[in-house]
Amino acid sequence: MGNDPHGVEREKHPPADLLGAIVSGIPGVLGDDLAALWLYGSSVAGGFDPGISDIDLAAATSSDIEAIDLGGLERMHHGLIRRYPDWEERIEVVYLSRATLETFRTSAGALAVISPGEPFHVRDDRAADLASELVSRSGDRDMPPRTRARSNHPADHVDRVRRRNRAVHR
Repeated sequence: MGNDPHGVEREKHPPADLLGAIVSGIPGVLGDDLAALWLYGSSVAGGFDPGISDIDLAAATSSDIEAIDLGGLERMHHGLIRRYPDWEERIEVVYLSRATLETFRTSAGALAVISPGEPFHVRDDRAADLASELVSRSGDRDMPPRTRARSNHPADHVDRVRRRNRAVHR
């Protein structure tokens, strides 16, 4: 690992390599259960420091969290850390169902989370704080101005993101 002028060690695996592995790994486990996957946090809103910052992603699923392959996701995350050890404690992925996104202001919903300092776990939570954070930390850079003005509700964007992802991967 190399040092920057401030003495912070830089990882030997660039963020793009890790992100590529995550973006291919999650659909590999979830298959058709993956409704949307998005990057949020400092990597899109600004301020990302490759030597310090974590990678923040959210995955919306078609099925309830309890019905997806949680064991497969846990194995995938452990495999990522084996391949990218310098990113240990720097990956945060929140899995939540599309139904939870659609009702986050009024209902609790199960979330599966891998987060710095925490093992992969499922928790029942009122997802409002999380969904609001995802919208605010995303910087809204992926939303056209008309959409931004109309709604900040993440569920409003699931179909649009799904269509755009399909178009990109064709």
